[in-house]
Amino acid sequence: MIDRQRKLCLRVKASYLSVGNVEKIGVSKGVLEDPQWPIHGVRVKPERGTCGWYIWTGKHDPDDPDFFAPVHAKHLFEVRPDICDYLGMSPGWRFLIAPNHEDIWFDQDALKSDH
Repeated sequence: MIDRQRKLCLRVKASYLSVGNVEKIGVSKGVLEDPQWPIHGVRVKPERGTCGWYIWTGKHDPDDPDFFAPVHAKHLFEVRPDICDYLGMSPGWRFLIAPNHEDIWFDQDALKSDH
């Protein structure tokens, strides 16, 4: 998995930053419970035991305090291995994936401290 993450980082010219198995990722219900498309991901600066990744489907509701659930990275790796390749990208990187679609870009706004 780490090799695939590093290859993806090289392909898009992103710095690599690993995700530890016990680090937490913010994940919406549509990613784990009832897989939906497209899947959005953004990595902000890691803090307080998180790796900085937030992954969701559907419209993100910033006013819903329960929109994201904390999930250990190891659990996400087991349940959604199709997402794992993207998780080595450093803070500031985003992805949007769906069947036969992949979009990856750097978003400077993701590094702002108000996220």
